[in-house]
Amino acid sequence: MKNLRFKFHPLGLLGFLGFLGLLGKYNPWMYLMFFQFLYFLRFFEKKK
Repeated sequence: MKNLRFKFHPLGLLGFLGFLGLLGKYNPWMYLMFFQFLYFLRFFEKKK
């Protein structure tokens, strides 16, 4: 659980965001969950 670092390739990140965009069309809650996840990751990184 120590190496909990996510390294995204730029294209992979773009593809992932595009995928989220598609999901967002059908389920807007996906956006909220995704941003909460990002916020949690930032909080987790700062806590170390």
